Amino acid sequence: MGKTIILILSTALCWINGHPAIEGCYPQTDSGRYGQDSAYLAAVIKSVIIHNKRPYQNKQEFDETTEYYIDSFIYSPDKLRLIAFVITKNSNRKNIYDRQDIKGYHFGANYFFCSRDSIGTAIKVYDYTPYSLVRYPSYETVKALLQEYCFQRLALKSTEQYPMYNVNDSRFWHSMLFDLLVKSSALLFHPSQ
Repeated sequence: MGKTIILILSTALCWINGHPAIEGCYPQTDSGRYGQDSAYLAAVIKSVIIHNKRPYQNKQEFDETTEYYIDSFIYSPDKLRLIAFVITKNSNRKNIYDRQDIKGYHFGANYFFCSRDSIGTAIKVYDYTPYSLVRYPSYETVKALLQEYCFQRLALKSTEQYPMYNVNDSRFWHSMLFDLLVKSSALLFHPSQ
């Protein structure tokens, strides 16, 4: 329990590489809401890691010594839907795939779909993380790769039957996938449970 939870709250929520991340994106003005969302998601991620739920089910890798960072939230214009970037840090001693370099750390990253019923309610975090990055040598590398995927490559998976959009495309927030998740009850955690 003596573990310190580290939260990195990105201030560049609406800007990626000098360009607006979301069409019509607004500056982050509600720091109180952002702080509440960060604290809530941190509690969810801690629980998911400790109980080895997806995407942290590898018990040899994820445990109470795993550090996790709520790197940033990307909010929909109405703030009812959001994507959370979460980065984990583990000792190389726990890296079962490369026992050669046991000094230092390795990093992983995921993005989580989240929503809320109204502005005043807690976020719901969905048990759906379609993309995982594991065992990267630095925080910066894994974050850059996650951003590249979410802002540049996600739409490349689109098909005629199943359209996909990058997170910085306004259509993403009411895409078929996001709408299905919001209607689903497959949640990692919800305050009423």
